[in-house]
Amino acid sequence: MKCPYCLNGEIVFRDEMTNFVNGITVVTKGIDLKECLNCGKKFLSNEDKEKINKNIEENTKYELALKQNLKAMRLKAGLSEIEVANTLGISKAKYLIFEKNKKMPDLVMAFKIANVLRCDIKDVYKLKKVKKSGTQN
Repeated sequence: MKCPYCLNGEIVFRDEMTNFVNGITVVTKGIDLKECLNCGKKFLSNEDKEKINKNIEENTKYELALKQNLKAMRLKAGLSEIEVANTLGISKAKYLIFEKNKKMPDLVMAFKIANVLRCDIKDVYKLKKVKKSGTQN
């Protein structure tokens, strides 16, 4: 089948479409997408366009944030707040700012904390999905 726009491109059929929205990759599966290999024009039914828009909206109302697990890791290591703070060379108050998720430590401090807690940095931070401010259910 030839493209009705460029008149010489072949049309391929796909069952999914990938969109990149504000740094987030959104893949919509189960659609009937026709795409010209020459000009890149995409052909979709209104129903599939609606499905894609709904999928994009659902997947972009959240963002990834770091979830600190410092307290759990500190307790697992059998250390007190003051022991961790002293080993890091910071005050207990400053350490508690990190442990209570009021502020994220910079990368160097995060590696130091992981070293003190005898764990990998990926054990200190976990990704979590959080609702963006200003979005509704």
